[in-house]
Amino acid sequence: MLDDNENCQVGCLFDGAPKAGQLPLQIQATLYRGTAVITDETEYRYGSSKNVIHFPGAGQEYLDPLAGLGSFFPAVSAVAWSLINAPYGVGVDLDGAITVAADAALDVVNEITVQAVYRGAEYAKTLRITKVLDGKQGDKGEEGKDGKDGKDGNKGDQDDPSPKYLGKTYEIGTNSGEVDISILNTIQKKQAHEGDWVAYVGPDQPGASPWKNGFCVRRTGNGWVQIPIDVDGNFESSPYIIALYDLTDEAPTGTFLSLLVRKLVADTAMIKELYMQQGVISGDGYITTQG
Repeated sequence: MLDDNENCQVGCLFDGAPKAGQLPLQIQATLYRGTAVITDETEYRYGSSKNVIHFPGAGQEYLDPLAGLGSFFPAVSAVAWSLINAPYGVGVDLDGAITVAADAALDVVNEITVQAVYRGAEYAKTLRITKVLDGKQGDKGEEGKDGKDGKDGNKGDQDDPSPKYLGKTYEIGTNSGEVDISILNTIQKKQAHEGDWVAYVGPDQPGASPWKNGFCVRRTGNGWVQIPIDVDGNFESSPYIIALYDLTDEAPTGTFLSLLVRKLVADTAMIKELYMQQGVISGDGYITTQG
């Protein structure tokens, strides 16, 4: 188990450089036996509680021949920690503390396997470290000429209050309407207004959550709702048509993609049947069918 957060985010400037105070950071990995944390000390106690043998002393008293020699601990750690696919600057120590250095060579999305070996058995957990990029700054204004003030710089894009498609996301949106949009392998944080929608291509969220892989999710006045799909084709299709590229690029079969393909196949079969059954009037006035 990764005690802090198995989906860790690093705030960065628009060029990908981490903001001040974001790095270095540390995440603690811990292995449990039931609800108990496995450490070198608990592992020694677990073994010694089964193996301590007392030898007879004077009279009826039994004495431990190792008593008074102090605490004993195993020569090696009870749990062997390692990282798989970790970029430069990301490491783990003997106690499972994962450190991301200030100069770590992080991509926008980094998926690292945290592995623990205990008594010959292997355990693994995926740690995702994601860079959250600021939007690009507007252009600088021109310098003033002949004593005139310079022109104002071009302002960055302003939020459009009309409903619009924001893009695809691997992460669920916040209650306040913020959502991380994936654009050309970069993550940009956007503010969703009422009516805006996204294509969700991340893992299914449990229960009645609207965040299911392959569905469009729309922002309401105080939350998010899933734009439903009717298997008979009677549903609001325009949001899915607009998001079609992102959905077909990422979403699994069984959602909008499979519904679209099934409808195209059915329409094609119907057109073919109509063509085969079209009527032809012969020269003697009889109506026959082709095929």
